[in-house]
Amino acid sequence: MNYIKEAENYLNHYKDLYFSIKIMEKQLDKIIKDAGPKDISSTQINDSGVRTAINQDEAINTLFKIKTLKENITETKKKLEEIDEILTDLKNDPESKIYADILRMWYIEGKSTPDILREVGYSERQFFNIKKEAIRIFAVRILGIKALEVC
Repeated sequence: MNYIKEAENYLNHYKDLYFSIKIMEKQLDKIIKDAGPKDISSTQINDSGVRTAINQDEAINTLFKIKTLKENITETKKKLEEIDEILTDLKNDPESKIYADILRMWYIEGKSTPDILREVGYSERQFFNIKKEAIRIFAVRILGIKALEVC
C-alpha cells in the first residue's frame, strides 16, 4: 500500500467528499419520501386481520439502502472532520503552519506551482521539499504508524 498516495487522495478529493455528503443526503431524503405507502393498495390484510406489506422484499431493500447511505454519510463526515482537525492542528503550530498552507493550496485548492510560490515566497525547490515533508506528516497523522514505514 502506498500511504503517501492514499494521503494525497484524501486531500485531492476533499471537496468531492463534501459534495458527496450533500448528494447522499438528497438520495436519503428521496428514498425516505418515496418509501411511504402510495395508497391503500400498497398493503393488504391477511386472514388474521393484520395488515402486511404486499412487497416485503422491496421494504427490506429500501431499509438496506437507507442504512447503507446513513453509514456512508457518517463515515464520510467523520473522515472529513479528521482531515480538518489535522490541517487545523498543523495550522495552529507555528513550525507546521506552512505545511497546512501548502497542503491546502496544492491539494485542496488546486493552485498552480507559480501561484503558490508567489504566495509563500519560496523557491520551487524549497516548495517541493516542504510539500514532500508536509504530505509525509499528513500521511502519518491520518494513516498512523504504517505510513512511517514508507516515509
